[in-house]
Amino acid sequence: NDILSRILHGGRSSLIIALSVQAIGLAIGGALGALAAVAGTFLDGVIMRVMDVLIAVPSLILVIVVSQALGPGMRNTIFALAFLSIPTFARIARAETLRLREQPFMVAARLSGTPMWRILARHLAPNIRPQLMTTALLGMGIVIIIEGALTFLGGGIEPPAPSWGNMIFQGYLSLSGTPWLVVWPSLALTLTVVGFNGLGEALRAQWSRR
Repeated sequence: NDILSRILHGGRSSLIIALSVQAIGLAIGGALGALAAVAGTFLDGVIMRVMDVLIAVPSLILVIVVSQALGPGMRNTIFALAFLSIPTFARIARAETLRLREQPFMVAARLSGTPMWRILARHLAPNIRPQLMTTALLGMGIVIIIEGALTFLGGGIEPPAPSWGNMIFQGYLSLSGTPWLVVWPSLALTLTVVGFNGLGEALRAQWSRR
């Protein structure tokens, strides 16, 4: 019962972190990507070069550096992991915006003098939202895995607050005597990742048929 309750509480922590990270990445990365596509060559180049730098740094190293700079804890873990998701959303939003900006409804909105912020909010955002939401769901599993690895390395949520990562780490210390302390949180993490990946692929297939 104690193990089950900790797995449930740890799952809540992991899901809160994953949802928050993807929400931040979608909001900031989506906005930056769309802005880069419509703002012109100079700003487009600046934004995307920054995204390229973030992508070029190995994910776990970047997260460890940022988390060490901010310190442990759920909020700082969310901020650290958000650095990973922003470039992905920015690239997808930019690609979709470049595809859509020459469509008749976008051209008509520009020619009619509609402010750029209104074009982005009312005409562009609804059309790129499905791709961004699918990416967010597919990325949930990645965030949960990296959060678990970060916590396993001592840079995420600190005990006694439960998370799947620190449960696996604590179980690893007594693996030979109590292997189930590693097996059960690892199984919960694996099933959650598989579930989010399946949901993301299903939504991608559904939206691609429209």
